[in-house]
Amino acid sequence: MMISTDDLVRILGLLAFRAADKFFKFVSWAIIIVGLRYAAHLTSDRSIVWLAEIAMTVFGTALVLQVIFLAVRVPGTLGVPESLHTASRVAQVILGASLMVVVASPFLYIDQIIERLSQAQISLESKP
Repeated sequence: MMISTDDLVRILGLLAFRAADKFFKFVSWAIIIVGLRYAAHLTSDRSIVWLAEIAMTVFGTALVLQVIFLAVRVPGTLGVPESLHTASRVAQVILGASLMVVVASPFLYIDQIIERLSQAQISLESKP
């Protein structure tokens, strides 16, 4: 069964919006964590250090759970027609596995990004 152009645009538009929404939510969380780490760096207050660590743990857990949910989600909840459920599941598993490598990699890309954002803030502070 062939999907119409209107259906394809509707599905892709909705998926793009949901992806952008999730992306910017996680980016804003990362910025909050950077702010907490920066505050911990400035004050050396143990409670702020612990708060930053807890926030990072919750952030990482949420990322991993979102990736797992992406891989196992029922395509119908994404607005995908039943005729494309198999293709959607394959795409979801591939995308989920790819994102899992980025999120839970041994190189901890997410942690490195947050650390570099923190260092950028600190280096800006030290410049005259």
